[in-house]
Amino acid sequence: MVNSFLVDVIKALSKDERKDVLLFIQGHSIQTGKNLDEELTLYNLIAEVDFNSLENELDKEVLYKKMYKDEKPIKGKLEKVMVELNKIIELLWYDNQSFKQKFQIPAQTPATRLYN
Repeated sequence: MVNSFLVDVIKALSKDERKDVLLFIQGHSIQTGKNLDEELTLYNLIAEVDFNSLENELDKEVLYKKMYKDEKPIKGKLEKVMVELNKIIELLWYDNQSFKQKFQIPAQTPATRLYN
């Protein structure tokens, strides 16, 4: 997971932008009525990592244990949460002009048509 797109995106965000993403995820949860506790937990675990130190904190097994404590690992469970978190962050990109500029996202792409 260390070299995943999700980690790269979160790593590129400033402290203020990370707060904005957190608020967006929380708002998205309220707006859609979906329980996004797992996505919020994963986001917080990644956002709190010191990216200048060893990144073994981002190992999938380590993250799984932090998220699900004593649960027996279920194949694909963490990956599903990662995909959902990616989708939410993509929604923010397409809704927020400053994110579009920072990540050089075109105004209309095939992905945006899926969400509109």
